[in-house]
Amino acid sequence: KSLTLGMSKANPEVEGIELKATKKGTNRLLKQSEDAVDEFAAYRLLYAAVQNEWGEVNKELMPPSAISSREKIQLGEGKECDSRVSSYKHAVLVAKALIKCDYHAFFVLYDNAPNMSGYLMDFLVQRVRASAFRRIIAAYRPTLSVEFFRETLFFHDLEETRTFLKKNGAIFVKESGSFGPPFWVDCKASKG
Repeated sequence: KSLTLGMSKANPEVEGIELKATKKGTNRLLKQSEDAVDEFAAYRLLYAAVQNEWGEVNKELMPPSAISSREKIQLGEGKECDSRVSSYKHAVLVAKALIKCDYHAFFVLYDNAPNMSGYLMDFLVQRVRASAFRRIIAAYRPTLSVEFFRETLFFHDLEETRTFLKKNGAIFVKESGSFGPPFWVDCKASKG
């Protein structure tokens, strides 16, 4: 520190350069600090949801007016996600989707998870899928395609979907004359 002070007294140009560099570095650090606070607040909220600590989730939720309409994620038919949404606001939307049992919104948010949030959301996926399966079976009649479940429950392929459906008690209907794996689920029989 004394060497720097000695140099700046000897050469005033060095002092200006050092001051500018310090301001830029400080601004960058403050920005990183704000981003880190936002990111880790999001992780705290998602972790509370993973652990089923709904009291903690409720403490963390901010008032709905804090998310501006410009930053809201569209969860309708367009299924778009605005990249400007902060990690914490994303986590708030995930918590609200979980509270409302809105599996469509959850999977849109899961697909667009910022930073490392997706890794925490991985722990929620099976729980949301099981809940969504029960809701779908109760709401739809008489049959649904396995492809519908694949798209709705955000599976990668039909085999993975069939495995999940079998595990959750789905009753399959085979079309007459068809060979290969079943393509339809009998909702009424699966309700159990």
